[in-house]
Amino acid sequence: MFSWLSSKTTTPNSQFHTTHTLDSSEPGLFYLNYKRLRITNEMSKHRKKIELLIIFITITCLIFYCECGIYYLTIWQCSWPLLGSGTVPESVRRVFFLSDPHLIGERRGSKLDRLRREWQMGRAFQSALTIHNPDAVFILGDLFDEGQFDSSQSWDYDVFRFRRIFYSNNIPLFVTPGNHDIGFHYIAKGNSFLSQRFYWEFNTTGAAMVTVKGLSFVLLNSMGTVGDSGCGLCADTMSDVYDVARQLRCPNSPTTDIFSCPPPSNPPVLLLHTPLHRLNDSICWQTTNSEDGPPVNQPITNRVDYDVINKNTSLLLLSLLRPRLVVSGHQHWACRVHHKSPSPEVVSIPEVTVGSFNWRNRVNPSFLLASLSDDSFRTHTCHLPFEYSIVFSYVFGFCLILTLVISLQLCRRRHRYNLLRKIIGNGRYSTLIVGDS
Repeated sequence: MFSWLSSKTTTPNSQFHTTHTLDSSEPGLFYLNYKRLRITNEMSKHRKKIELLIIFITITCLIFYCECGIYYLTIWQCSWPLLGSGTVPESVRRVFFLSDPHLIGERRGSKLDRLRREWQMGRAFQSALTIHNPDAVFILGDLFDEGQFDSSQSWDYDVFRFRRIFYSNNIPLFVTPGNHDIGFHYIAKGNSFLSQRFYWEFNTTGAAMVTVKGLSFVLLNSMGTVGDSGCGLCADTMSDVYDVARQLRCPNSPTTDIFSCPPPSNPPVLLLHTPLHRLNDSICWQTTNSEDGPPVNQPITNRVDYDVINKNTSLLLLSLLRPRLVVSGHQHWACRVHHKSPSPEVVSIPEVTVGSFNWRNRVNPSFLLASLSDDSFRTHTCHLPFEYSIVFSYVFGFCLILTLVISLQLCRRRHRYNLLRKIIGNGRYSTLIVGDS
């Protein structure tokens, strides 16, 4: 249909700089300037760089959201509980409770799992501190998953990791021991080194009292509350409990019998790892959301001195300390119960069990925010992102990135085609002549 060019051609030094004789009246021929093609090629390379930059920024934003932003966004939706309108804001203590972080040791779990969980807990904890800025932080036991088995070297390394993850800057942080830190009662009572090591490292005792803006908090080692004969840990713990009770109830007459002294004028908050005695956890399904309570297949009856403190010790603690609120952990799920008060002036004493802070134990870890004044308090359970929410965000994000890559490829091809049409013409010619003029 069209005739191919067969005219005289001269070739200069450059490989692409060719000169052709062109008869503009001859059909089927058109003239293409190579300089314009070279500019088009440079524009295409620049466009590729821009596309790669867009893809890189998109992937970076996705990773930042899934590894940092999602924690801020989720925790930001949770706020401090409000007290009555007559409460003076300056008198309110805002306290942050969490439990059972279970930092994985060398025996259980892979290194990848350990790094992943530590990153999640660290990001969540720092996000919570930044957003809520509490007056104090309390961690209610089971700081470590293998503390009872740790050698001195492993213990030092676990403590270093704990302080790195749960770094609270200038915010006071207090801890209580759990069964994974010093062992259950039958282990801890036979090896005082485990409890003494914990006491020394975190500057606490069997029962220690701290104050936050004038409000007292009693931190109790619940592993030493069994009270059986021959248990040195139990004797030391209960001796510390009596000392704290005297400070609360008989500050001016420490030698007086505690039970003859009036209840504390400013009742404390009792903090411990193992909950006080309750027969079963069926009440938890009624007092908490279904997603916070125990799993459906969880055994109903609690084991005394394993899942809960025995009844006699629970009654003694309530009688001695007369707390306004009890906060515990250990069960890995949230629960709210009311204990009968030994004081006729108070109907009941509430206990709040805090869920685990580790995604290894729950798909929806949680922590507790509490606002406390001299005469009232309120608590609110806050959740961290669901594990599958993070996975879904990654899957959805990478699908969007794949769609973006395909769209950019199609746009690039169409752009190149349109540029060639502008240079070549309407595309109806079959003969290409390259020139440099």
